[in-house]
Amino acid sequence: MWHTKLGERADEGRAERIILKKRRKQDPAAKGLGAVAICRPGSRANDDRANLRSKAAQASHRGQSYDVALLDLSSNGIMIAAEIPAAHGDNLSLVIEDSLPMTTCVRWVRDGKLGLEFSAGTEIVAEPEKRSLLLHSVCPHKKDQSGPPFPAMSRTVAGPQLVWVAKLLCEGRKATARLRTISESGAILSLSEPLGLTEGAKITIQLATIGSPTGKAGWCAGQEVYVRFNKDFDVTALRDEPCAEISAADATASGSFHGHEVQDDMDHLHIAAVRIGQWQKISDHENRSVSLDELHEMLAATTRPAAAEA
Repeated sequence: MWHTKLGERADEGRAERIILKKRRKQDPAAKGLGAVAICRPGSRANDDRANLRSKAAQASHRGQSYDVALLDLSSNGIMIAAEIPAAHGDNLSLVIEDSLPMTTCVRWVRDGKLGLEFSAGTEIVAEPEKRSLLLHSVCPHKKDQSGPPFPAMSRTVAGPQLVWVAKLLCEGRKATARLRTISESGAILSLSEPLGLTEGAKITIQLATIGSPTGKAGWCAGQEVYVRFNKDFDVTALRDEPCAEISAADATASGSFHGHEVQDDMDHLHIAAVRIGQWQKISDHENRSVSLDELHEMLAATTRPAAAEA
């Protein structure tokens, strides 16, 4: 997302540009079609995120809990207001209302506001034994499962940067969804496009091989949604679901921001390998940024022949 070698100042500026979107202003002197304000997707997303500001939230930092105000959110991170003695690179665990904890990394701090970066991978919230079983089943070739997923970043999520994707279905609408955080009781998902979801909406998470858990939407903001499952979900079943490993060289969700004055929501991942039964390494030449939709296609491609035979 933001390369550490560029320095904290560059990180701060780029992170803030993700959260603070510049809106195009209408020219009061314009006539004809020039006088018509064009509604952009980013503006609609900003309006939708505003709904999140009324939600209660807490952040944990070094064993202490703090009440925070949610200011803005994108698919890459979230801006909060709080008096937290955190520094660039620190971990914060953020909980919105009664949803799951999200591990974030502090990217900038200024005037009582903090810019937090989301992990690009899927965070498994489960007992250590279940999480270990899942990771070792998915990555038996990994000798060390305890290393930090982000190079040069102080994070504590055990295991490699793995990501699972699915299709989120709601009342005839659907979008590709990255599983940002998942537990037996629910999941936080980041969508490839906004669906205009509302709290209480009935949701189906369509996975490739292990079924389709259902639930209801909790909080919704922009392309992020928390889903409470109707019944407990066995997180260890994800070992039978196609997934991908994010490249260690770029284990963040935002892609490159170099040269971009304004950065809208961007949800691309650099994939090092994909796993459908067994791991398939992506060559350095092919190791490129892919969207959630493209990643879903990559993982679904190998399951189609079996599906066609059924």
